[in-house]
Amino acid sequence: MPTNNKRSFIKQTCKHLFLLILLTSISTIGHSNEAKNSFNKTPNSAPQSHLNQKLLDNLALSISARISNMQIIAKSLANDAHIHEWVNNEFTANEEPLLLEKLNFYVSTFNLTSASFADKNTNKYWNHEGFLRVLTPEIDTWYFAYTATQNADLISIYHDMNKKRVDLYVNYQQITGNGLSGVASSFNSFMDKLANNELASKGTLIITDKLGNIKVHPRILAGEKNLKVADLFNVGDSNTLLRKLSSQTGGAQAGKFLISSLGEVEWYLVFVAD
Repeated sequence: MPTNNKRSFIKQTCKHLFLLILLTSISTIGHSNEAKNSFNKTPNSAPQSHLNQKLLDNLALSISARISNMQIIAKSLANDAHIHEWVNNEFTANEEPLLLEKLNFYVSTFNLTSASFADKNTNKYWNHEGFLRVLTPEIDTWYFAYTATQNADLISIYHDMNKKRVDLYVNYQQITGNGLSGVASSFNSFMDKLANNELASKGTLIITDKLGNIKVHPRILAGEKNLKVADLFNVGDSNTLLRKLSSQTGGAQAGKFLISSLGEVEWYLVFVAD
């Protein structure tokens, strides 16, 4: 396909992707409004824990929607036909600007902080600024651990202590192909929501995965690493606590704990009352 036609198709593809994400967001807003209406109709005599659960669910819904949108973007990049055509043509130098143009178009269109693509056959890795390097097991342990799995998605939160910034990273890999993509966006607005909502004045909000590995907590913001649910609440076994909470109906609740799922990624937003 001629270069000008490819550029036109790149923009058209991104427009279609933008519409898909917009429809997903509209659907999420509708569910959020339903939750808010339900919250507003709750009798004044309802238990405070029920009101807190509604607040937590609304927060979780907004975070889950952002993750879902980024998963759509990452999957589109990893499966992109033009990128794979270029890879199959052995990375012809004159076509590389099209890859960078596409990555930069994604960054600007979807307000990302980064967009990247890797070829799993050669482990060559590009981001929107250009070719970075060939990834190696000695340095890029996350990449090789990820590609060794049968998991299409990889979700992570990165705390940049130097820049005082928190980013959400979403990777997607083709299980039977060689495409692997990564997109990142600022998570600071969600950090502000967690810090400044009504629940924050009543206790602590954390984000954890299903194994109890904590992704967001004030102690992590202060520089602590490898924090687990068991370390915080002296429960002995993070998995047991999370299973107990998430298995309860009507909004998981056990004493001072409330929990809300962040969707298919198997992360949880947890509120711990003071």
